[in-house]
Amino acid sequence: MSLKGKEKGIEDDATNGMNGENDTADTVADDPALDADNVRSLVLSYLLHHCYVETAQAFMQANSLEQKGAKLTVGLSERKVLLERVRGGDIVEAMATADKVFPGLLTKRTDVKFKLLCMQFIEFVRRGDNQNALLFAQQELNTYAQSDPTFMITLQEIFPLIAYEQPEKSPLAEYMSIEYREKVIATFNSAIQEHQGLPSEAPLETFLRHLTVAASVVQPDKPLAVGPVKHNT
Repeated sequence: MSLKGKEKGIEDDATNGMNGENDTADTVADDPALDADNVRSLVLSYLLHHCYVETAQAFMQANSLEQKGAKLTVGLSERKVLLERVRGGDIVEAMATADKVFPGLLTKRTDVKFKLLCMQFIEFVRRGDNQNALLFAQQELNTYAQSDPTFMITLQEIFPLIAYEQPEKSPLAEYMSIEYREKVIATFNSAIQEHQGLPSEAPLETFLRHLTVAASVVQPDKPLAVGPVKHNT
C-alpha cells in the first residue's frame, strides 16, 4: 500500500481521538499519568515520528496542539523526503541529501550508512544491474567492511545475491523483501530523530513495550489485551 494509504488508515484511527471517543483514553482515564492530554501527546508524537504529516496536522488543529508539536515538526518534511527516496530505491541521492540537511549524521552513524549502502547494492540486484552491483560492492561496501568485522559479515551474507537469476526466490530472499527495506528505513528514521535530539522511538511504542513487560511480570499467565502498534501495509 502507498504512503497515502498508510496515512489514511492512521487517520481513521486518529479521528476517534479528535472526537474524544478514543477507547484507549477511556481505558487509561483513571491513571493520572495518562490523562487525555498525555494520550493526545502520545498519539501526536507517534504520527510525527512516522511522518504521517497530513494526519498529524489535522490532529494538531483539532486538539490545539500546534505549540506542543512545534519542536517535533522541525525537519519533518526533509525527513519524510529522505525516507521516501530510500523507499523508492534512490539510496545514494538520499544519503547525499542527508549529508546536506543533517550534516554529521552519517559520519557519526557509520552503522546506518552501511545499511543504506547495502540497500543500494540490493537495489542494483533488484534491477538486474549486476555489473553496477559488483562495482558498488568493490568500491563502496568493501571499504566499509574492512573497517568493522560486523560489516564484513553482512557483506558476506548479501553479496551472493548477485549469483542468482531470481534472487527474490533464492535462500537470501529476505534481503529482497519489503520488510527488510522497511527495517532499514526505520533505522534511518530513528537515527535522524536522535541526531535532532528527539526520541529514537515513538513514546507511544515505548510505553506499550514497557506495559507489555510489566504485565508479563505481574501476571505471567495472563496475556495483555493491548497488542503491539501495527502499521498498515
